[in-house]
Amino acid sequence: MAINDWNLVVAKKNTDLLSNCMKPPLNHLSTTANSEQTLKARVQRTTLITLAGSQVGGGIGAFAALAVTTLLANQIVGSATLAGIPQTSRELGAAGAAYIIARVSNSHGRRVGLVAGYAACLFGSLVCVLAGLESSLILLTFGMIFVGAGLAGTWQARFAATDLAHEQHRGRAMSVVMWATAAGAAAGPALAGPAGDVALMFGLPRLTGGFLVAALGALIAGGWIALGIKVDPLLLARQFAPSKDSSRQHVSALSAVRMRRQVVYAILAIATAHAAMLAVMVIAPLQMQRDGASLETIGAVIGLHIAGMYSLSPLVGWCTDRIGPRSVTLTGATMMLTGVAVIAIFTSSLILFAVGLLSIGLGWSCTMIGTSTAITSALPLDLRPAVQGFSDLVMGGVGGLAGAIAGVVVGEWGFLPLSLAEAATLGITVLAALAIRHR
Repeated sequence: MAINDWNLVVAKKNTDLLSNCMKPPLNHLSTTANSEQTLKARVQRTTLITLAGSQVGGGIGAFAALAVTTLLANQIVGSATLAGIPQTSRELGAAGAAYIIARVSNSHGRRVGLVAGYAACLFGSLVCVLAGLESSLILLTFGMIFVGAGLAGTWQARFAATDLAHEQHRGRAMSVVMWATAAGAAAGPALAGPAGDVALMFGLPRLTGGFLVAALGALIAGGWIALGIKVDPLLLARQFAPSKDSSRQHVSALSAVRMRRQVVYAILAIATAHAAMLAVMVIAPLQMQRDGASLETIGAVIGLHIAGMYSLSPLVGWCTDRIGPRSVTLTGATMMLTGVAVIAIFTSSLILFAVGLLSIGLGWSCTMIGTSTAITSALPLDLRPAVQGFSDLVMGGVGGLAGAIAGVVVGEWGFLPLSLAEAATLGITVLAALAIRHR
């Protein structure tokens, strides 16, 4: 072999050796990946347990006042048309609070945002107790704006559950948190009657008892979050998946939504479904009271409706991951249409009225999890909090307007025209769901 050829061979071997030395050992890369996955799995497990526990208190805080708000407003002003105003303010407050919580979470993490929401709910609940003492619709409306922040906390918690979840398990992670809400959400209205008796013992109006329970629930939820979340899931997810373009975190939610049609369709679907559900929920207690139902019975029926909204969430989440958000959302819209038809036809039958409300609640659960999963899956991590907050802002805002209109419609024309309007609204839900990508 010539000297020049021999030198070429030696040079090639040295180059290969240097290249191999510069590569990190494969076992090191594997260890790093395993450590990352182990940490994410451990934090995700702790996050789900903490969120689930807080949702029990959050559900009580958000829904304990639900069965009595319209009744207290009607007692103060004696008008079905005006009785829906405080519930409307609750929804509008939830809409605004959801956006604020999302913005705070985007900057400081989910823990700070959720605790702030429940603190606002605690304040609002106490204001509503004062409103009952003073027989003031203005105070009641003002207090319910802050009570809505607790509801926004339960909404935003479902997104917090997906920050570290695997993309194929987001529906299930979300559903675990929503399922935990069932306990508090169902217990809250059912406690309205006993809590009213306690309120009387302290010289308070009976209908303020629900707000005392709401205050306690908000305190429990906020404290549980503050103590339970040590490592914030959103901040940890960003640490392991840093944005390739940090400027995207400052893109407005509206701009991000416009760039993705799937998100637009999903927001339209959940906003219209939520509006139809809320219109019924606002008026249902008043309708049952007119038919002679007691406060305890009203609380039980509303509790059944809310149980439908949350109790089958794990099954709904599993179906969402298996068959896709579109199919689940369409199923939910169909169930809601069925429930609206039942309560419109059998308004005077308490049992069938309750069955109709249960069907609406189950359908709402399907649309909520289906559309929320579609929104989360369509967005990169750095854009999610802002768009998730915007989604809840639209959902709550449209729901609040529906609640206000529902009181006017029933007061002027009765329950049947309201049911027809709800059916038309759910028709929009169906069309929007059909436009969502299948998988």
